[in-house]
This record gives sequence, structure tokens and C-alpha cells, in this order.
Amino acid sequence: MFFLQKFLGAFFTLPGILVTVPLCLFLRSLIKKKATWSFLFLALLTYFFSIGGGLYLLPREAPSRDATATPQAIVVLGGGQVSSFLRTYQAFLLWEKEQIPLILSGGKIEKGGKTSEAEIMKELLLSWKVKEEYIYLEPASRTTWENALYTTEILREKGWQNFYLVTSEVHLKRACFSFHHLYPEAHIVPVSSNPVYNFSTFSWMDFLPSGEAFSAWIEIIHEYAGYLFYRIVYGVSSST
Repeated sequence: MFFLQKFLGAFFTLPGILVTVPLCLFLRSLIKKKATWSFLFLALLTYFFSIGGGLYLLPREAPSRDATATPQAIVVLGGGQVSSFLRTYQAFLLWEKEQIPLILSGGKIEKGGKTSEAEIMKELLLSWKVKEEYIYLEPASRTTWENALYTTEILREKGWQNFYLVTSEVHLKRACFSFHHLYPEAHIVPVSSNPVYNFSTFSWMDFLPSGEAFSAWIEIIHEYAGYLFYRIVYGVSSST
């Protein structure tokens, strides 16, 4: 009964219903002896990108780090309300151990908004009893590239070449590329604030459509596309 409940719940709610509908249309076309294979293809494609099982096939290595570097600062990149909270909390845990400056990078979440991500993260840290003199703000950036561009100005001004870079696991590759490109002499210690998907246990439920898996795939595709774009645009420009 438990399996049946989970199965029906997965395939008759979003995103599973997006698998069920084209599959039913395909079966209907078979019954009418006019097989429409595009329906089956759509059902299989949607199924793959709505389950967590396929996520285990993707590489998860974090960008390489310089183990000999002693970080002088903690750089935190904003990324929306939930991600920014998780990244800020991870940075707070580092600060508790290291007691080194924090640089909070992120512009306004919404167009015309009054508060930047950097300011929101600062308020969180202050509420967790982090002393204000440890906090530096970069409240103008709107993209990962601008995160690196504007934050690097602060790092260079302070003479900090070694730093932690805190962001979501899926975002680390693009973020590290940006900072390495703009600050090649820096030694970066990448720190993941949260994985894109719950990889703690692998079970049959990873093969049922779920909103978590569907969102994870969207985020991964977004990051892969962003990283490829950066490699093409900024990688080519740096070599010419």
C-alpha cells in the first residue's frame, strides 16, 4: 500500500503528470494503430529529468583547492532567499572557527527592491552575533561574473589572496572559474553550502518523479549552460 501510494502520488502530481499524460496519449495512439512515437519520446525525456536516479550519474567533484593556503577571508555569494540563507549559515560556521573577515556579495533580489542580498546576509550574521567589524559588503553584483569582479576589488584592496569561497555545490565550478579568471594569483578554498539534491541514500524512490529532482535538474542545466557560456566568452577573450 505504501509503494502504491507513493507511485500514484508521484505520477499524478507535478512533475510526474507530465510523464503520465504523454504516455497515455502514446498508448491511445497504439490502440488506434497509429503509433505517435513523439509522445513516448516526450514521456521518457520528461521522466528522466524528473527523477533523482540520473543525478547520480553526474560528476560531483568540487573544483581543486590549494591545501597549503591559509584563508584570510570568507567570500559568500548570494543566490536567492533560500540559497543565500544556506550559504550564509555555512559561512557563519567557518567564521566561528576562523574568526576572519567575511565579504558578502549580492545585489538586489528584485528589480526596484530596496535591500540587497549582501545586506540581508549581513542582518543574518549580526543576528548570530557576528561582530560588524568583520563584515564587508558588495551589494552591486547581479551575476556570478559581477560577484567575482566587484569582490575581487575588495580582496585586492585588502591584500587578501587566500580565501574561502562559499556557494552552492552546483554553483562552485562557475564561481571558481570567474574568480580564477579575474584574480589569477588568488588561492581559493571552495566550500559547498548545500548539495543540489539529497544524495545521502539511494533507493527505489529516486526513480519516482519528484519536485526536488526536477528542480535539481533545472539548476544543473542552468549552471552547466552558464559555465559553458563563461568558458566561451571569457576563456576566448583571455587567450586573444
